[in-house]
Amino acid sequence: MSRVMRTNLNKHHRGDALARAIIASALVDINMDDAVGVASITSVPNSGTGGPDFDPDFIVGNGANLKPHPSGSCLFYGGSGDFPSTPDSEAASITGDIDIRVEAAPDSWTGGGGGGSTLVGKWQSSSTISYALLITASDELALFISITGTGTIVYTSDASYSFTDGSRHWVRATLDVDNGAADSDATFYTSEDGETWVQLGSVINSGGTVSIDDNNSPVSIGALLNGVANRYTGDIYRVQIRNGIDGPLAVDFNPPDAENTGATAFNSDLMAANLPGSVGDYLSTPNAAANQITGDLDLRAEIEPADWTIQTTVISKDIGPQRGYRLNFRADGTLQVAVSASAGSLLFAESTVATGFTDGTRHWIRATVDVNNGAGGWDATFYTSEDGVTWTQLGDVVTTATPISITPATSALQVGGLANGGSQLVTGSIYSIQIYNGIDGVLAVDLNPQDYVTGATLTSSETSEVWTANGNAAFRGQWALNGNTFIQNTGHKVGHSIGGVGLETTAGQSITSPGTVFLVARSTPASPSAGQHFISYRSNISNLWVIQTQNSASDRFTMTQGSALTLDEAYDQLPHVFTAQFNGNSSSKLTASGVGNKSGDAGAASWDYGTLFADGAGASTMQGYIARIIVVDRELTAAEINAVKNLLIPEYRLVA
Repeated sequence: MSRVMRTNLNKHHRGDALARAIIASALVDINMDDAVGVASITSVPNSGTGGPDFDPDFIVGNGANLKPHPSGSCLFYGGSGDFPSTPDSEAASITGDIDIRVEAAPDSWTGGGGGGSTLVGKWQSSSTISYALLITASDELALFISITGTGTIVYTSDASYSFTDGSRHWVRATLDVDNGAADSDATFYTSEDGETWVQLGSVINSGGTVSIDDNNSPVSIGALLNGVANRYTGDIYRVQIRNGIDGPLAVDFNPPDAENTGATAFNSDLMAANLPGSVGDYLSTPNAAANQITGDLDLRAEIEPADWTIQTTVISKDIGPQRGYRLNFRADGTLQVAVSASAGSLLFAESTVATGFTDGTRHWIRATVDVNNGAGGWDATFYTSEDGVTWTQLGDVVTTATPISITPATSALQVGGLANGGSQLVTGSIYSIQIYNGIDGVLAVDLNPQDYVTGATLTSSETSEVWTANGNAAFRGQWALNGNTFIQNTGHKVGHSIGGVGLETTAGQSITSPGTVFLVARSTPASPSAGQHFISYRSNISNLWVIQTQNSASDRFTMTQGSALTLDEAYDQLPHVFTAQFNGNSSSKLTASGVGNKSGDAGAASWDYGTLFADGAGASTMQGYIARIIVVDRELTAAEINAVKNLLIPEYRLVA
């Protein structure tokens, strides 16, 4: 290890030790990992030196609005319109055997009474029903399917899981639509790890074979009928829907896929370009110098077509007479590459063996073109892969006489069909398209659906070209968080409020300045309608230390010890470490990590500690979460403050 590296490492360890010593000496340390309550928070013990007198343990307002929220989960409040959803896709439109798995911790495992609570469903209206899995008022699982889109067949487990409310478990339902004995079988399971499954009760039959209706309903979690019916309250950690029992993953809701930024949408690992396979359904990017490759060429695609044995064009820079190159797979299961060495005509080469892929399965395919093999010809070589890294050659190198130079066609580059989606269409999903200038050369084109943000286009983060989804082609696999559904990935439990509630100490405790407050928190509204207090006074408004959003200052973050000290930088919805130095003079300072800081006179009041999530009157309630509050009852040096901040920022996975 170099001297510089060793010095930096020693500084880091010294900083951690200093920060931990400061926190250990803090008067107040409210850590939401220690919050008490299952469906709602009732109190949080103070682990600071001030002891239980500083415990926030008295609810003001609607306690149901203040919930514990573990990291890596999606939190549901159960209101109308509270549900994550992803649009209909080819992958989600399962018509045969299905396998649904959910890891959940509902506030009530009895489904909240009535008709039960939805775990997941593809059921937007009474005429667009595909499938749904619910927990019932009898501690049972219920699988609903529709053959026609209207009306349902219901399979209900004949045994109860008997889980404790708020506890975390996996549940599963599989459906064999044709068991070979003129019937259909639903089987239910539970698990503690999502890998080892215990069957719940008997196999349930319907009295006949079935199929599942293919319609345009989105997949929704936590509610049916667009967030109105059978609403769920609690946490969901994972939803997986497989095409076939133990089949390939078709839908995946995994909250850790969301960045810890508070975004209301995130892309799943199954993000793909969805191609229905009708005329006009394709992806395109304009002609550019980068895709006018005239020398050695390397074409790669990760795809999941419905049929691997039908003439299909995956990549095409070929609209006559501007013909450049193509990557196809054929009716006999072989791969095909085509290149133009002269305007208006193509040279073709096919792999000497077929891929052998099963219809509807996901794989990488690749074709390389060596335009001059040094032996008087040009070579095409074909490959397959399961990860896009390790490639297996498919058959022999195919050699054609006479070296070539590929025509620099000016046609658009298209994916999923030939000639503006007119023929040889892909039906299924495309996960990646890569085009290299040279074999293993420079990446010239990169279509990665993970780059998708919104609308019908995406911009490649690697190569900057803009892709457009044409016709009914669309980028699918993005989850939208609707209503009061929230994901946080701080690595810690937080206390989450949707407003209308505060958490106070039973009696006020006086803290005099100077003092320093560290607050790990996030405000969720796009534009708070009023000043929202993260921390505030207990009952004496004259004795207040406050960290808040200030609506009269465009919602910018503000501290006050009697006078407002407001950041110049704009409000945002990201989680931050806030540091408020309540020094009682002009050296007072508010800092929000990743935003900015402001020094100045914020007043000199003592603090009637304390209220969280609201002011002392139960008003000015915040919407968002608090993860940690540390109060040190002295003025800290800049080095001490930086040490604590530099510990908390990575600890809670925040922006520096």
